[in-house]
Amino acid sequence: MLAFLLLGACYPVPDGKPDGDSGDVSTDDGGVDGGTDSGKEPVQYLRFFREGNAAIVPGESWTGTERLWWYTDDRTVDCGWSVTVAAIGPVDHCPQCDWAFDVVMSAPVQDADVGCDQTGASADAFEGRHYGYGFEPDGSLPPLDYTVDVLHVSLDPDNPDAQWNPVGELWGGGPYEYYWRRVDTPL
Repeated sequence: MLAFLLLGACYPVPDGKPDGDSGDVSTDDGGVDGGTDSGKEPVQYLRFFREGNAAIVPGESWTGTERLWWYTDDRTVDCGWSVTVAAIGPVDHCPQCDWAFDVVMSAPVQDADVGCDQTGASADAFEGRHYGYGFEPDGSLPPLDYTVDVLHVSLDPDNPDAQWNPVGELWGGGPYEYYWRRVDTPL
């Protein structure tokens, strides 16, 4: 579960809900017990966002920072970490990418600590964790129906056969900026 919460399935999975819809269920039982409320609590979702910026020299270097943030709508969880992200080196096996890097996290700093124990996030979970980032110009990012500059992620950048998944939009050019939202996880 920790791997899912930290890096998980690296692409947005359509959940059938428009953005901003928490998927809360109704507590109205139709008056079966003479009342209108069954006493059930609405479903609570743990949401995960990731944003960053990086100075990138394609094929040569990636140096930047990221903020990873988990929260629930009622803010019983509000957990944030900032990390440094730097390239270990370029990789050439992201087939749809113009360039890609094996990157590593370091120097984690916690900047919000409400309910972090529910996320699996810790300094140890981030320090030395590596993954791949790649860039595809004018790619497609589901469910968008237009082309964007796409950030791709691989959980196993050392493996030439590993899957690279589109996760968010990468924009800018010095520094580059990116933002991506992960699948909401019911608590």
